Amino acid sequence: VHAEQQPMEVTREEVAMHSTETDCWVIINGEVWDVTGFLLVHPGGSRTLMSFAGKDATEEFSILHHPNAIKQYGLDTGVVKAMGRLKQERRATSQQVAAVSAGSALAIMPPVERAGATATVQR
Repeated sequence: VHAEQQPMEVTREEVAMHSTETDCWVIINGEVWDVTGFLLVHPGGSRTLMSFAGKDATEEFSILHHPNAIKQYGLDTGVVKAMGRLKQERRATSQQVAAVSAGSALAIMPPVERAGATATVQR
């Protein structure tokens, strides 16, 4: 029995490094795709894809395409490769943002867990 392999997590910074006509990645719905092989055959032309090279194209893709378009026209034909899932970035709490703005050391402290009315810091 093989353990199911978890998809690779890719950061926005890593995706941004793939923004040329010879190495083009985009983010769509939290998935990272290498669309380099699709540039020359994309019905809207390569310029359309290149405008989102290294970026999140979810909104524009969703407006113009059916959700199965990547699978049907890219994965199934071999011109698009799945690179993994976009790594979820930790969001700062409003208290942490305010602390950073105020220059407080609280901004670098670990988050506080609350159980009932008692607060504890996890280490």
